[in-house]
Amino acid sequence: MQEAKNAADAAAKKAETARSAYQQALARSKAATKKSKAASEKTTAAKKKLAAAIRKGRKVARARRAYRAARKKSVAARAAAAKAAKAAAAARVAYLAAQRAAEAALARPEDAVTDTGGPSIDLIVSRFTGGYTAAQVAEIKAAGGPVPWLHRQFAPTAVDHPTVAALTSWFPELTHTPQQRWANERSATVANWQYAEHLGNATLLRRIHSTWQVREVLTEFWSDHLHVPATSDGWYWRQDYDAMLRANALGKFTDILLAATLHPAMLYYLGNFSSDAGAVNENHARELLELHTIGVGSYVEAEVKAAGRILSGWTVNPWATPQTFHAHYDDKRHSKSAAAVAGFQSNGDGRGGQTARDLVVHLARHPDTARRLMRKLAVRLVSDDPSPALVASLTKTYLDNDTAIKPVVLALVQHPEFLASAHQKVRTEESGFVATMRALGVTVRKPVEGSDAAHNLVYSYGAPAPYSWPRPDGRPDAAAAYAGPGRVLRSFSMHSALLAGWWPTGSIDYPTPGSRLPDMSQSPTVAQVVEHVHRNLTGRPPEPAVTIASAEAIGLSATTVLPPGMWQATALADWLGVKAMAPILDNPTHLTH
Repeated sequence: MQEAKNAADAAAKKAETARSAYQQALARSKAATKKSKAASEKTTAAKKKLAAAIRKGRKVARARRAYRAARKKSVAARAAAAKAAKAAAAARVAYLAAQRAAEAALARPEDAVTDTGGPSIDLIVSRFTGGYTAAQVAEIKAAGGPVPWLHRQFAPTAVDHPTVAALTSWFPELTHTPQQRWANERSATVANWQYAEHLGNATLLRRIHSTWQVREVLTEFWSDHLHVPATSDGWYWRQDYDAMLRANALGKFTDILLAATLHPAMLYYLGNFSSDAGAVNENHARELLELHTIGVGSYVEAEVKAAGRILSGWTVNPWATPQTFHAHYDDKRHSKSAAAVAGFQSNGDGRGGQTARDLVVHLARHPDTARRLMRKLAVRLVSDDPSPALVASLTKTYLDNDTAIKPVVLALVQHPEFLASAHQKVRTEESGFVATMRALGVTVRKPVEGSDAAHNLVYSYGAPAPYSWPRPDGRPDAAAAYAGPGRVLRSFSMHSALLAGWWPTGSIDYPTPGSRLPDMSQSPTVAQVVEHVHRNLTGRPPEPAVTIASAEAIGLSATTVLPPGMWQATALADWLGVKAMAPILDNPTHLTH
């Protein structure tokens, strides 16, 4: 360790020497340029005098000699300026190289958030949690590494983070029954958008704080795959639908798909509630085949109609007399025609609703569903374009384990393609917000007023709230949807707002920029400050470009020493600290995972 410190100190001194040499060379270049300009101006003046002498026919020889002498001096000055500029450019290259060497010497590889054998801790943190925290890394290490931690995450208990445990007291509307929601809408007490807002805020808090991070990651995946918008026609049951997906997120897809397909939220959203023996609604059946299971190209139109007949009879209707808020099977509404779908046969007998259940399970186990679902999971957890080999490997694991998700996750994290996939996924706006809240250690407290932070999280990152995608296909999951300049600039604004504690406000605690600084009484360099803060926020040393960007943001060089009393050293604890720290969060390594 001492040798590394000595090397870092020596590299820092070399960088400071190179910086001084560059500044001196730059000063000489500026002086030479100034002389060259003055000589050029004298040449111009001499040329004018020569022209005047020629017009008058007097003292022409003397004017010509003066012009030639001035031009000679101008040429020499111009050559000296070019030479000085070249020397300054070389000095700048040497300075930047010395600065990078100093930063590399400061980076302590023994502190990197990595593991040996299997997936690294930082890769598991980036893909299977909301983002880095020192406590999260410590938890994984204490469990014995990524794979033992995953096994522990696969068996969540009822005990969760205090914030998550308190969500129903923070948002009491989350406990309302569908009947209460219907009544509140009719009386204009609580509207559907308000219920969606509460659910979105609670969801973000779960992703930030939950002890059971893997469950939250997979709940988000299933919520996108089996999407029901929070303000859709099925909104009366949307909070219950969310709880159902969370309860089944770590289980088998057969169970997840069955619970989602016959859930009141899905039945109402996709219209199956209105399906009748004499007028079968095919919309739910189409989305079941196209989006949720085998996919386009694996069925024909006749099979959509057949699936619609099999699903008919499953209904829910709060507008009927009498009202029904629970999903149930009504054999009178079931089409009795025979049907065949993707190898599944029905003679038309609904069997008390069991035929529809059997179709759903059959589709969940279908090889085309397996391939499509496993590719979608690989896109979410590995890269936007996973290889056919990875998809085939996951598909085999899925089918061999009767659609169980846990074995698939374990196979995925050991696959070479996953191990090499760091930062190949661009964070969505909301996942970027969650990661930033976790990195900064922002604490949201129980709301007292309707304007408090807990009620405004969904308005804090400049993008739609969770579960607000308007179509049944779920939001896109590729970089092209989240890497545009508008999104990037909105995220930059969000980073600065959270760093400075500008927004959201009310019942929320922000660590100050000063709380992230090293011991400033030791006169650290700018590079050392950036490294300390970078490790605090990410667990890793900064790349040279980040250090340079942070230094430039505050108008200093990376090797500048910050003694006590220097105004920049003082201001770093406040507003200047926001400027210095923002490049760490604005960096692509934070915007990706």
